[in-house]
Amino acid sequence: MRSSRLLPLIVCAFGAPLDGTAQGPAGGATVRGVAYDSLRPGPLENAIITVLGTALRATTDTAGRFQLENVPRGTHTFVAQHGALDSIGLTGVSARATIGGDADGVVVAIPSFATLWRAACGGSRPPKDSGFVYGTIRSAPMGAPVPNASVDVTWLDLDVGRQRTVRHTTWHGRSRSDASGSYAICGVPTVLGLRIRASTDAAVSGVIDLPGVGRRVQRRDLTVALATDSGATTFGTVAGVVTDSAGAPVANARVIVDGAWEMRSEANGRFALVSASGTRQLEVLGIGMLPVLTVVDVPVRDTVRVQAVMRRVTALDVVRVTAPAAVRRLIAAFDERRRDGSGYTMDSTDISAQGTLASVFQSAPSAEVQYLGAAGQFVVTFPGKTRPGRNATRCVANLVIDGRRAEFQEFLMMRPREIAAVEVYPRAFSAPQQFIRDRECGALVVWSKWMFRVSRPE
Repeated sequence: MRSSRLLPLIVCAFGAPLDGTAQGPAGGATVRGVAYDSLRPGPLENAIITVLGTALRATTDTAGRFQLENVPRGTHTFVAQHGALDSIGLTGVSARATIGGDADGVVVAIPSFATLWRAACGGSRPPKDSGFVYGTIRSAPMGAPVPNASVDVTWLDLDVGRQRTVRHTTWHGRSRSDASGSYAICGVPTVLGLRIRASTDAAVSGVIDLPGVGRRVQRRDLTVALATDSGATTFGTVAGVVTDSAGAPVANARVIVDGAWEMRSEANGRFALVSASGTRQLEVLGIGMLPVLTVVDVPVRDTVRVQAVMRRVTALDVVRVTAPAAVRRLIAAFDERRRDGSGYTMDSTDISAQGTLASVFQSAPSAEVQYLGAAGQFVVTFPGKTRPGRNATRCVANLVIDGRRAEFQEFLMMRPREIAAVEVYPRAFSAPQQFIRDRECGALVVWSKWMFRVSRPE
């Protein structure tokens, strides 16, 4: 068991001899310094630098340098805030320095990965291709830290066998929270999607997806609530409004919490639905919109407010079909599914702009590109079905090309410019059943330009 004692690391004092300090007005000093990112070696540009207990403030330049005027003499704490810190779950990094006539300059630095690894995972040498997830487990009713909670992480690793078949291996990582509710799970992959859940004997959180975006340090705090179905204290309300990027309400959007609770937004974009309390995953799907995926902490017998801002996607051209009846029926069914909004579509304009097939799915909701052992080979996976008492994992999407079931080896032979449209259904229950072979996984439906060659824009 490892606890996540990372917060003490935000106090990083360095005595590097930089520009130093100089005499300032009213007996204060001019302090010069630099902010540095040791995780991605380089300066922190546009970091906000403040001095605790004062109103002093500065912003770093492209080289990470800053200057503060009229700093009172004495020992001070200099704090840096930056988006790079938000990405690893820290609010700021700081350095203490004594300001006087002979004081050196101030360096405020994000700790290196090796330093963070030693704090979270112990003295072992960090592997080159792995990272860790850390956070705090709290209870839904009071927000109090939960000691001895079990935290489980699962991920799916895929490889191509000798017969060109895809082999699935499900990996698990587990930790328990310490007396302060802190946990850390070390040695998780950085490029594969993870699924995480916290539980005790009587309480549980939802299953949360952590995308594989290459981060070696990820923070995910989780809130657990009573796992039984009896008693109103185990439930809360998720309410909010769905709008587009211009602020206009989006009606009839599907709002799904944890894959178990669902409703449609009203004409004014508002929604409210009852959900189990604790940390839950919320998905919003709308016709002609890119899906929204976010995490919410649902309070017990209370309401959490959510604003989902959806971005419109380019609609497919209206087509006039001169083709055999069978092809006309396929295209009509495609148009009907697109209007229904149970999944979402990408057209040739969106797809052809991508350099590779893998990049086509980077914005797809709940989709993860899982690379195989052979160079350049991959499959697309979706969240798998969650069963009581079992860890959730990911599953390989049901692939359909031009209306027929296919294997990813065939898909990898295509080029983005050859694809007319793609339909993505992350959940099996929302996918058209003719596309489902594995009923525990969603579907990826690909239409080639060859299939639509009989159609022309109107």
